[in-house]
Amino acid sequence: MRLFLIISLVCVCGITAKRRNKFAGMETRLDKIIDSNLFTAVDLTGGTCRQSSTTHEGEPARAIDDKADGLWGSAGCTHTANEAYPWWELTLPTSTCIYSVSILNRKDCCRERLAGAKIYISEDEPNHSTRDVGTLCQTVSNKDATLTSEIAYPCASPITGKYITIQHESEEARILTLCEVKVTRGKGCQNES
Repeated sequence: MRLFLIISLVCVCGITAKRRNKFAGMETRLDKIIDSNLFTAVDLTGGTCRQSSTTHEGEPARAIDDKADGLWGSAGCTHTANEAYPWWELTLPTSTCIYSVSILNRKDCCRERLAGAKIYISEDEPNHSTRDVGTLCQTVSNKDATLTSEIAYPCASPITGKYITIQHESEEARILTLCEVKVTRGKGCQNES
């Protein structure tokens, strides 16, 4: 986010030689923060997926298969039935301090299917019949659902959990489609060792 702001300032305001040195120092500090392993990708090898239903061969494991082009024809996207409260769930091999969950939506059509989906994280296995699925991390906005790039959804604060659920909370029938899901580990969970 800070790097984006620096680039924006450069583009909008222009920079004198004196200011350029000031921004160069900020970029160096940002590189140190990024390189300090505060945030690392979670290896999803060994993770298991399931979802509320499967249609059109849109198996739940497709969301973690590293086919990140967002095209249905590549057989890399999930697909639930058109149903109330559709959900997708990832079980990590071990409990992890989660900073963010990234989602790649479909690029070829149907992007609105993701709008309003909520991302939950839980230490305990979610109970989908009661919709007790954990702590809310983030909600996919209508605007985000129109984008064709991978979007990172940071939690308000890191959450320790083993289960990640993405679901719609509506009695209105919806389809849930995900083309790639990634998880970023962070520091700062209260029960972190």
